[in-house]
Amino acid sequence: METRFRICATILSFAVLVAGAAPRTYGQMPTTASRIQVSLPSPLTETSDPQVTTAMLSLGVPPVRHFLNQVTQKLPLPQVGAPNGMTTNNAAGALNFSLVWGAQPSKTNFLVSEPKGWVDIMPHESLKGWTRLTVPPGKVLDPIDQWSVDPAHGTIVCQGNHGHEWLRWDRELANYLLHVEWRFEKVEGAQGYNSGVFIRNDLTGRVWHQAQVGPNAYIFGQTLIHGKLSPIKTPPPATNPLHPIGDWNTYEIRCDGPKITLWVNGDWVGEVATPEVLKGYWGLEAEGYRIEFRNIKLKVLP
Repeated sequence: METRFRICATILSFAVLVAGAAPRTYGQMPTTASRIQVSLPSPLTETSDPQVTTAMLSLGVPPVRHFLNQVTQKLPLPQVGAPNGMTTNNAAGALNFSLVWGAQPSKTNFLVSEPKGWVDIMPHESLKGWTRLTVPPGKVLDPIDQWSVDPAHGTIVCQGNHGHEWLRWDRELANYLLHVEWRFEKVEGAQGYNSGVFIRNDLTGRVWHQAQVGPNAYIFGQTLIHGKLSPIKTPPPATNPLHPIGDWNTYEIRCDGPKITLWVNGDWVGEVATPEVLKGYWGLEAEGYRIEFRNIKLKVLP
């Protein structure tokens, strides 16, 4: 209840700040003020209040939407809970609520700053210890394997032309740091480049969480909330940290307790909580575009 009070106070303070900065309501806010971030107390998952706990998963979850609506009924703010669970729109612009545990960390590279304990998990040419699975699960797997290892360049290559699937590393993990570098093959006139790095999936991929690989970076997926599959998604960052298509990018993902956090090229991008999914499998996604992965390293955390 104390945590919930602090959240209310944070949102109320934010509303007062907006009201004091401009003599008009939020609904008339200009489009230039299109992204506002609200940092909440740390860590929210320590509370037993399900509305607060679920807030770290998605604003689109009904109990959280109800709780925030109770707050906004007393403020000149629109109702929250758009289809993607993170953005509420109006005629003048859009407001993104990014729920985080606290202040965003500064630029970092864990492979450099914490060099001890990393293990190289690049596969053998045989891909032994890795398994292809369809997305979604239960479909017929294409008989042609679109995954290969290029030992000369130290890369995993996905041709991206034989179905939507993922390549699972066959070791279940709980807490860890993952370092992955990737680049798409640039094709003239192509758009919608798409792939991903899965984390904490179940064995088949029915429960899944993904760091999106493409023109934008964010975390999304289908996690368990009160035992039921529920969507989660973080908004893309205000400033896109990705390098142009065809250049190498670096993802570092930290799974620690209920939290999954993503850094892209050293920049903090987003964080979600999966308190009902504390372990799982990681893997790489094939979704229609040729992509290479390299320098895949893992550090197991306590």
